Amino acid sequence: MIKFPKYKYLILLIFIAYFHSLPAETYNYDEEYEESIEHAALIPDEKYEKRIKKTILENSHKLLDEGYYYGQNAEITHPKTSLKKTFRFDCSGFVAAVYWMSDIVIFDKQASKGGTGVNIIYKTFSKYNKIYTNGTPNMGDIVMFDNTTKTPKPLSHCGIIVDIDDNDTITFIHASVSRGLVLGYINLSNAKSYKDNDGNIINSYLKRGSGTSPLASSCFNSFGTIFSVPKN
Repeated sequence: MIKFPKYKYLILLIFIAYFHSLPAETYNYDEEYEESIEHAALIPDEKYEKRIKKTILENSHKLLDEGYYYGQNAEITHPKTSLKKTFRFDCSGFVAAVYWMSDIVIFDKQASKGGTGVNIIYKTFSKYNKIYTNGTPNMGDIVMFDNTTKTPKPLSHCGIIVDIDDNDTITFIHASVSRGLVLGYINLSNAKSYKDNDGNIINSYLKRGSGTSPLASSCFNSFGTIFSVPKN
């Protein structure tokens, strides 16, 4: 096994080998590209960490602005290398596309159909102790949900965190079945409310229905990060 220096922050790119046994679905495995950026797996200081977060946010918003519809197969051009890959824009496919564009290819082998992709994302983070449920998330972390489908099941949806306001409302970008890529909101400090006193949405509805069970806060499973796990 290749040994890497023990820097404070360690991006999960070094776990690429874990995915060599997983079947590719809607986008291709590029071994040459993967090898070329393998040595960029380490984040040696806070300045570089901030740059990675900024890149993830920029790419998330870039794809949001493109207006992709749910399930669309779209060819994406890597902003640095001009390499092209096709991604299917369900929730996990969107996450995979953003991270690939940001030089983080840990999900390039994940299956993106029928919720399988979210399970693989969760298992990857979990294997390396990068799953958490408390504390303030990092920008660019992935938020994961349960029971967002007609038939309840765990780890059925995910999105990328792009903002957190002073009232603990987290904004995330995700792929909605009916609306394509959209902004969503979750506030675990005010978990039973759809809107705050000023009429702002703080917990999006992630499935059809009424009451508290379809709210993002009720469907919340966990956060996953490639950065340091936040302290409680």
